[in-house]
Formats: sequence, C-alpha cells, structure tokens
Amino acid sequence: MTVPETMLDLLRSSAASHGSAEALRMCDGDEHVTYEELLARVETVAAGLHAAGFRRGDSIALWLPSSIEWVVLEFAAAGLGILVVPLNTRYKPAEVAHLLGVGRADALIFSPGFHDIDFAGMVSDVLATTTDEVRARLRLLVTVGDDLPAGFDTNGRTVLRFETLMATEAIDVPWAGQPDDLVNVFGTSGTTSFPKLASQDQKTIVRHARTAARALHLGPADRMLCFLPFCGTFGFVALMATLAGGGRAVVQPVYTHDTAVEVVRTHGVTVLLSTEAIVRGMFAAPGAGPDAFATWNRGVVAGVNVRDLIDRAAAWDLTLFNVYGSSELFAVMAVWDPTDPAHVRAIPGGRLVDGDIHVRVVEPGTGEPVPEGEPGELQFSGYNVTRGYLSNEKANAAAFTADGWYRSNDRGRVLEGGRAFEYQARLADTLRLRGYLVSPGEIEEFLVSAESVAEAQVVGVRDDSTGDDRAVAFVKAAPGSSPDPEQLRAACRESLAGWKIPDVIVLVESYPTTPSANGEKVQKVRLREMAVEALLAKQG
Repeated sequence: MTVPETMLDLLRSSAASHGSAEALRMCDGDEHVTYEELLARVETVAAGLHAAGFRRGDSIALWLPSSIEWVVLEFAAAGLGILVVPLNTRYKPAEVAHLLGVGRADALIFSPGFHDIDFAGMVSDVLATTTDEVRARLRLLVTVGDDLPAGFDTNGRTVLRFETLMATEAIDVPWAGQPDDLVNVFGTSGTTSFPKLASQDQKTIVRHARTAARALHLGPADRMLCFLPFCGTFGFVALMATLAGGGRAVVQPVYTHDTAVEVVRTHGVTVLLSTEAIVRGMFAAPGAGPDAFATWNRGVVAGVNVRDLIDRAAAWDLTLFNVYGSSELFAVMAVWDPTDPAHVRAIPGGRLVDGDIHVRVVEPGTGEPVPEGEPGELQFSGYNVTRGYLSNEKANAAAFTADGWYRSNDRGRVLEGGRAFEYQARLADTLRLRGYLVSPGEIEEFLVSAESVAEAQVVGVRDDSTGDDRAVAFVKAAPGSSPDPEQLRAACRESLAGWKIPDVIVLVESYPTTPSANGEKVQKVRLREMAVEALLAKQG
C-alpha cells in the first residue's frame, strides 16, 4: 500500500533524485532554478510566511501569472498546511472579491504591474467593493515584482514584498502540512455569475502528479512547455507532473502563438499539454513546421475534432493524443497513449490513468445504467474526484449521486470494458470560450443585472478555426427601456473576465419556444441558428 505523501514530500523526493537539474526556467530570459534551489527557496519563503503569522488552516490567494514565484509560494504554503486559492490574472475585481470570500483568504499576493495591467488599481477596487467580512479577514498584501504605487490605501493592512519573504533568516520551520489537508482549489464554471472552487488535498495532488507523469511518459530528459496558467487544472497538472518526473518546466506566462513556436524551438521543448484552439494557432503561426518543432515529439491536444491536427503532426514526427479532465477530476484523468492508432488518439476522452479511477454511464434523469457503447451521462468515482466545492453545500449536493459518484454533466459512452470512454458533448449548453468552460448562466445573470434588461439567453456557435465557441447573447428589454447592445458589451468588459464577453448582443422582443408540461422551453437550436445569422451580419 502506498504511503500518502505531502507536496513537500514530492519536492524533496525530486530534489534528492534530480538536485542539480533545472526544475523551472522562464521562457523570456535566463531566470531558472534547479530542484535543489527550488527546495531551498520554498524553505525560505515558508519561514517568511510563518514569521508573518501564517499557520495551518490559513488561506492565501495567488493573483499571479505562472512564474517561479508562483511555484515557490505553492509549495511553501503546502508545507505549512495553508490553503492556496489561485486566481486567474484575467479575473476582474468583482470575481476576485467573491472568490476571496469563498476561499476565506488571509492574504492576497499579486504583481502590481504584470503585463502593464493596473493590478494595484484593481486590488483597490476589490478592497472597496468586497464585504466587511472579507476585508476584516484579509490581513496581508504581498507584492511580487513591482512596488505598490505611491498613495495606495492599504486600509491598515501589512504589505510585504516577495523579496522580503526570500530574505527571511533561516529558522526551524514547523512543517505542519498533512496529506489530508486541503491545499488547492480550482475555479470551475457555476450556475451564477461567479466560479465555484473545487478543492483537492495534498495526497491526491501528489498521487495524481506521479500518475500523470507515468501516463505522459515524462522523465528527466523532458522539457514541458507550460503556457496554460498554473491556476487552472491543465496548467497545474502539467507543472506537477513535470516535477514528479524530474523534467524541466519551461514557463511562458503570456501566451501568443508566435512566441510559443519560438519557445519550442529555442528551449528544445519535448512535450506540452494544450487545447485544440492553441495547437491550431501554433500550426498556423509563422515559422511553424518540422524545423521549429524538431524536439517536440508528443503532446496532448484536448478537443472534439482533432484528427486533422493529429495527421498533420504525424508528418513532422510529432505524436498528438486526446485527453479528458476537469477542475473537479483533474486534467489527465484519462488519456490515450502515444502508441495508440491515430483514429483512437483522436477520440475525445481517453483511457483511465489509474485502476482506482472508475467511469460509468447512466440515463440522464433516471440514473439507470446504460450498456457499454451506448450514450448517456458520464459519472466518475476514484481518488481524483474533488473533495467538494468550498462554501457551497448546494453545489456539492447537486454534484454527487446518492452512492457517491460525481455527475460530470457530460454526454459520452464507455469503451474497453469500462477502462476507457468517449466524451461526446455537454449535457447542458456549457460553452468553451477561449479554452475555458463557461456556463451561459454566468453571462446571462450579469446581463440581467442591468436595469434595462428583462431576460437574457446566451448560446454558442462553434468556430471551426479554433475549436472554441463564440458567445452570442439575446436580450429582452425591461418595460420602458431600450438597451444598447454595445453599451452592454462595454459593461461586460468592465466586470467579467475577457473570455466571457459575448461577440454579439442582439435585442429581441421574444424567444422561440416550445410548449411543455413544465412551461415554455426556449428553443436553443433556433437560437443558435439566429446566432449564426448575427455573427455573419457582424462580419458584413
């Protein structure tokens, strides 16, 4: 029986085996750390956090880009038994304020000037608009890189620079982190305008890091390009699996297709985890081809229609394969093997990566089992399943069956006697926007919050060039109002993450509906047809 490990155990093990090898390297300079240096930094920063009063059970929010500092803070917090609430740098103040409350954050760590964005100004907005409870609990601000601008109102909070934590005198750190401690949460689309936070404990993260490393055949010779944010499950698993396998994580905090191609070439990248949209963009970028991708030999491409990408890559001696995962289940909980035939590797879904992960398919609504090969709702059990959503018992009750299986709300079918499965579509109408899964309800709720809007319906139209959806919103005016679509889009830009902004907002008098025993149901198929028309009209 495997002894449960903490994340610090994982790092110490890798440092013992690969001490002088590079663990992390930033793609845009010479900044890098070896495994030994990473462990030393973790020990120092943990001492700094402890000196600042942080103890087991506290919580810190990381509003940072993927970076060496992010990784150091992650492991330092885990060592002390502190919960990490990673925040996407594209979140807006309202979203951050909400998640600070859900995560009960005691500290907010951010880079004031990352990517020439006024994060300091947004933090001021967060502090001004959040609840009294959140303001009272949030006692520390930590800056990474730039200092706070003159005149920044801390409202009495302590402010530290990351460099101060790194300069902490050596102490005998009381490592309090335990295998069962909740240590990370991952944002996932909710039915409200804000994400939910799916939690995972230390032993599960370590076990899955080792399992994913085996499934992806990662070893010391590998260089993983990490451009998906560490705050999300795909970016996080790519990072942790690389460290578990003793490879090098090449970190690209700001993604562009052209830059990614150049990073693959100059850093000798061998493997990466990506999405259909990103791989399509990389393949179309200037310079893409066998010369730039000479070292890149395998990679994940998560998508529904990827066979053409797999075939194109094969001509460059590059093996791509599909994968399945989510914030609640971890990325790479199912994946095809590079040795599988191309037609198998193209199937959305994959082969379960561990014997303790299980899948079944049931009839939606009734929960009755469905025979192998027949479609239904995919449900999962196993070590990888989230410990639950933080501070959201209603969501937890809805997410699990009476016998403890996780309801994915995905449609699919079981293959290979239950050890593999095919993902077909979302049972609901969840959108994939710029690689992020977004519930239409998130956008609809925000639109309806405008006084001029009575109702809103959001649908997606697949963009075949990227594999993502384009969101189109249909709104009905409140009595006596005449909402302006472009003003509504401007309001979305102010308050929602960039990927949630509808491409087009259309003002309608009514929705196409179908009568049913439970009332009128909106015809989403017809709305999608109308959405295609709206997008074509926008293009002229």
